Amino acid sequence: MSNEYIKINLDLEQKEAILKYTFLMDNEVTIGDLENTRDKWVRFEHADLVDVMGELASISNESDDEKLVDFLDELIDHLEFYEERHEFVE
Repeated sequence: MSNEYIKINLDLEQKEAILKYTFLMDNEVTIGDLENTRDKWVRFEHADLVDVMGELASISNESDDEKLVDFLDELIDHLEFYEERHEFVE
């Protein structure tokens, strides 16, 4: 049985933030997508996506850097938009 993924369009800055600020899951597909600088689409398993959003929210809530807080809040909103659509791909 193959894994189901939510496919999310992320720019390079968003991908770098996820790699920098989260303790990523051991999903090689997602990590490979995040490290790929040519492709904007990143595949997340639902549970991993929820974990990433939670970790980003924690960093945002603890930060005194307004620019970082705004960026992370926008990134979380972007991820939530895709999560709500439940567009799973294999």
